[in-house]
Amino acid sequence: MTKPNLPLTEAPESVCILRFSALGDVTHMTPVVRTLQREWPKTRITWIVGLPEYALVGDIADVNFRIFDKSAGLRGYVELWRQLHGQRFDVLLHNQFAMRANIASLGIRTGGAHAAEGVAENSHHLDRGAAGVRAGG
Repeated sequence: MTKPNLPLTEAPESVCILRFSALGDVTHMTPVVRTLQREWPKTRITWIVGLPEYALVGDIADVNFRIFDKSAGLRGYVELWRQLHGQRFDVLLHNQFAMRANIASLGIRTGGAHAAEGVAENSHHLDRGAAGVRAGG
């Protein structure tokens, strides 16, 4: 796998979405997921979500959900990383700018493209999510 550059000129084989809380913010990622599925139908999508958030979005077809237990402390990170062991993603949509998400991202192996790059940290979450779609072309 070569390191993809942004913007992407062709569909990646795999995308990992890192957005596991809060309930409303996670549901706002649904249009982004639907757009990725429509534009890149062969791309494998993995979405890291919290357990309460999974109850809201977990029925989206053709998305491989990984549940992060925020209440488990260090054990939650270890379990998440165990779930992701051996997987590598072409693109990471890191749409949660919090220390907990940054720590979780340490266990996500990517080809190097981070679609949130260049998006202001204080920008609205819908703008950050849309930036990932724009980065895809």
